[in-house]
This record gives sequence, C-alpha cells and structure tokens, in this order.
Amino acid sequence: MKVKLSKPRNLHACSPLMRKGGAHGRSQKAQRQADKQATQLDAWEEYLMMEREETGGSEPPARFYH
Repeated sequence: MKVKLSKPRNLHACSPLMRKGGAHGRSQKAQRQADKQATQLDAWEEYLMMEREETGGSEPPARFYH
C-alpha cells in the first residue's frame, strides 16, 4: 500500500519577515496631498462665510458666479 506524502510547507509564508506584511495604506505623499486639500477647502469655506457676513446676504457675491 502506498503512503500518501503531505504537501511540502511554504517556508516563505512562515518567515518572520513576512509578518510585517498586511493591508496597504495611503502613501505619505497621498496623505499630505489630502491634508493640503482639506486645509484649502476649510480656508475657502471660511472666506466665503466672511464675505457673506460682510455683505449681509445669504448668497455669495456676484463675482463668484461665472
């Protein structure tokens, strides 16, 4: 009777270096760019709020309509 040999293990999968792997995240550059865009958007919204307060209206000044 033949003895069935088990499949050899993948030694690379058990490597301690492979434990560092995992889900990938955003790169530092992408994170910086997203933060910069969020900051610019906040500044723009704050500017529009100040313009509305100065003009006393609920709509932005006419120069914002293109």
